[in-house]
Amino acid sequence: WFDYITELWINSLLSSPKTLLVNSISNMANTIMSPVERATAAGVESILAPLSGRARERFFAEVPADAYGAYAGLIDGVKAWLKVVREGINPAEATKYDFSQKAFKGKLGQLIRAPGTFLEAADAGHAAINERAAMEALVIRMVRKEGLKGDERVARMAELKLNPTKGMLREVRDTAQYRLFRNELTGWVGDLQKYRNKHPWIRLIIPFLRTPANLVTYGLVRSPLGIFNKNMWR
Repeated sequence: WFDYITELWINSLLSSPKTLLVNSISNMANTIMSPVERATAAGVESILAPLSGRARERFFAEVPADAYGAYAGLIDGVKAWLKVVREGINPAEATKYDFSQKAFKGKLGQLIRAPGTFLEAADAGHAAINERAAMEALVIRMVRKEGLKGDERVARMAELKLNPTKGMLREVRDTAQYRLFRNELTGWVGDLQKYRNKHPWIRLIIPFLRTPANLVTYGLVRSPLGIFNKNMWR
C-alpha cells in the first residue's frame, strides 16, 4: 500500500505545468551553454597547460563539434521522448531517479503517472541530444590529443564514432546525466540517498534528492567558489 501512496504523492508534486516548463527550460539552457563552457575551458587550458608543462586536454575544436552534435541529435531526442510517452517510465530508471515503482495498473496508473512520465520523457529527449553532442566533442578531443592530422584524423574519427569504447560510452552518458542534474550522488548526500532507499517512508519528507543536490553542486562549481574545485586545475 505504501507504493500506491508514494506514487500518488510524487506525481501530485510534479503535476504543475510550471514544473515541466522549468525542467524543459533548464535542460535546454544547459544544452545551449555546453559549447560556451567548452570554449571557456579551452581558453583556460590554452594558458594553464603551457604554464604547468603538460599537454593540452581541451580544444576549441570541441565547440563546433558539440553544437553540431546537439543539432544532429534532435531526431534521437524526439525518438527518446516518444518512447517514454508510449511505453511509460522504465521501473529501474524510476527507482534510480526518485520516481516510485509502477504501483497503479492499467489506464488509472497511466493517468496517475502522467506528470512523471512527461517529465521523464523530456529528460530522455534532452539526454539523447546531450549524448550526441558529448560524443562529437569527445571524438574531436581524442584525435587532437593523439596528434593526428589530415586523412589519418578523419579515419580515426570515423573509427571512434562507429566503434566507441566502453569508456567513451560511459563518459558520454555521464556528461549527459550531469547536464540533466541526474549524475550519481556521492559523499554524505549519497549516503542519505541510500538510507532513504532503505526506509521508503522518508520519501514523504524528502521526495526528491538527486536533482536538488546536483543543482546545488552545479551552481557552486560555476560560482566564485568554483576556484576551489580541484578538477578545475587538473
